[in-house]
Amino acid sequence: MEPHRRTRLLALPLLALVLPSLAGALHGQLGLEAAGVAEREGAAALVTGRVQRPDGTAASGAVVVSSLGGKAVTAPDGRFELALEVPPDAPAFHVTAVATLRGASHTATILVQSGSRGAPIDAGTVVLAASAGCTPSWIPTFAGMPGVDGSINALTVFDDGGGPALYAGGDFTIAGGVAASHIAKWDGSSWSPLGSGMNLAVWALTVFDDGGGRALYAGGPFTSSPGGDSYVAKWSCPVIASVPGCAGNPAVLAALAPSAPLGAPLPLQVTGSAALSGLALVYAGAPGVDARGCGLLVPGLGELLLALAPPPLLVANQGLAGGTSLLSPFVPSNPSLAGLTVYLHGLAVDLALPKPIELTNALAVKLGP
Repeated sequence: MEPHRRTRLLALPLLALVLPSLAGALHGQLGLEAAGVAEREGAAALVTGRVQRPDGTAASGAVVVSSLGGKAVTAPDGRFELALEVPPDAPAFHVTAVATLRGASHTATILVQSGSRGAPIDAGTVVLAASAGCTPSWIPTFAGMPGVDGSINALTVFDDGGGPALYAGGDFTIAGGVAASHIAKWDGSSWSPLGSGMNLAVWALTVFDDGGGRALYAGGPFTSSPGGDSYVAKWSCPVIASVPGCAGNPAVLAALAPSAPLGAPLPLQVTGSAALSGLALVYAGAPGVDARGCGLLVPGLGELLLALAPPPLLVANQGLAGGTSLLSPFVPSNPSLAGLTVYLHGLAVDLALPKPIELTNALAVKLGP
């Protein structure tokens, strides 16, 4: 019997079994200096209130902002809380509430007294009114936060799977106090970078679907991007993504193509760590990782990254030679599979080793078109 065939027959039953105070020391001159700094910088205050509809009922889901910054969304009873830094030279500030009721925009702005330093502030009730004949004005949005440290050349809206957000490209390296090299995302409350960004400015942003789903494209004079592209780069969820787990399985499962079109083989490679000869197998199934990305740790074996129910399906097996194996499971040409994400998990089996089974990482593969 061929060695890899004998290894496969022995491995399959085995798989079935596994499937602290320095306050006193700082008293005196240093304490007085700190108090003076705090006096100049302002005090934190919690502003509370309630937003009502024109008929007096609670306005749930209304967005509340202030001229000092901060942002909140009202609870089902219409109540809100804003945590603000109130400067000592600000005796009052504005609170604005905005909501869409029955398809029409409603808004209201009230003047709130700052009150005693550091004490809670009751803004009272904000009563919304229909915005008939709206007079546009600048709405406090980024107040209290640093912006970007250079020019913005392009803005666009894109949903990367976490909800629609505003994306900015330009000649800046800081956004909201965090490093963001020439491109950044504003989600309505904070800025975040897009990976390591670009080495030079971004001049243009647009959203385009090349057949693999909507993606954000950036253009400019940059010669380096995280994906290795120059002058134009694409930001989206990858069609094939590695799921490493938390324990770090020793073997590696890699896709040798960037996509998995229907009606075609998907080239894969399994590379063993200590396993040099024997058999490589690849299973398909439902994801078996939790919110942290961790799978089921099996002592002496590794981390299982596929769910055990429904049972994973063996989709490819091939001999392992020199520690590697090339496999090509076929993707059915069924249109209903387009857009479906399947998870693949592999293993290398070498019965000459004390621990004959080496599990791999998993792959999340979006099929089609």
